[in-house]
Amino acid sequence: MRIERVRVRRVVKGEDSGAWKRALEDAAWQEGGVAGAKVLKDEPGSSWVRRATMNVEGARDVVVKCRLLNSVSRRVKAVGGWGQGERQWRAAGLLKERGILASRPLVLMHARVEGCRAEILVVEHLAGRTVLELLWNGRGHRSIGAREQHAIAAAVGEGIASLLAVNLWNRDHKPSNLIVLEAEPNGPKVALIDLVGIRRNMSPGVDDDLLVAQMLFSLLVEAAGCGCPPRRALAVRCLRACLEALNWSSPVRRDRHLIMQGLIRQIQDHMEEHGDPRPKVDPLAAAVG
Repeated sequence: MRIERVRVRRVVKGEDSGAWKRALEDAAWQEGGVAGAKVLKDEPGSSWVRRATMNVEGARDVVVKCRLLNSVSRRVKAVGGWGQGERQWRAAGLLKERGILASRPLVLMHARVEGCRAEILVVEHLAGRTVLELLWNGRGHRSIGAREQHAIAAAVGEGIASLLAVNLWNRDHKPSNLIVLEAEPNGPKVALIDLVGIRRNMSPGVDDDLLVAQMLFSLLVEAAGCGCPPRRALAVRCLRACLEALNWSSPVRRDRHLIMQGLIRQIQDHMEEHGDPRPKVDPLAAAVG
């Protein structure tokens, strides 16, 4: 696969746009083609995501996201600044301003990929495992200790609260889009690695419970569809950590129970409306394939 006629749309300050352009045009994008390039996601005729070490002012461990602009709608959005790459770029800026951990975009380009127009976003690679991978690895046995599992569940819940606290939410808050960072001495930290679903909360304090339920639903439905739903204890730990971080937790036990039950009912309603939870593209294919 070849990337040609690269035009840089955005580049982080301090990065050499010409070096990135040459690196992308020179790379043979196929499994094992560029310093062991690894396919993370492949949706034929639509998009792909690959991880590779690229030589741009030294070896750089990055993730390259390509979305084909093979429809009028996609092309119009990309040219008008509303393509997925542009939206992720803006979302990264919002998250950085508000101190939310997320992968950092480096360069956004338009190009031709095997003759088709495409939008290409290069982001830094974050070392760690996704929450979905940890759930998959933990099926039927404990790949990590119970205490660490609960700490990660709490960090995920606190992450939801952190978004709402800065008037943001994530409509695509799936466990495959959350990575537990490696080598964190003060407990697990969770970062966002796909930012296309980040939205501003236009009515802060009004519908926050709906947004919490929506993000928790996204966490649960993907895991269920992939055959690795979290244990009830972990789901409850995540929910409680979120409520405590939002100061929604009441000192009265009965009130705490009512708040949690209300959110659980909303999540159950989402699950029933959603139907078949199996994802169209298996997010675990690269990890377990």
